[in-house]
Amino acid sequence: MANVTTYTIEGEWSGHCSYQQRVVYREFTTDKKFAESVRKLGWIECYDGTRLELRVIAGRHGKEMSGYNSLIRKCLSQGTNRAVEVPY
Repeated sequence: MANVTTYTIEGEWSGHCSYQQRVVYREFTTDKKFAESVRKLGWIECYDGTRLELRVIAGRHGKEMSGYNSLIRKCLSQGTNRAVEVPY
């Protein structure tokens, strides 16, 4: 059996002030191509001008946190990192 790597994808919200920064999204995937696409995307500018900074880490880290799955995938499919450029 082949050794499959699990990747942790984390999104840290920039907040409106530095004290609001926190991890708000985390998912695990074994899809290397998807993980690399997220790594290249790097960040998403949210509707209110804040950012969701994305990072990819090899291995499982922390607990899964949902909420941005759809937005991340829509941005990847549209080739943009600006939420205002993707359909709801």
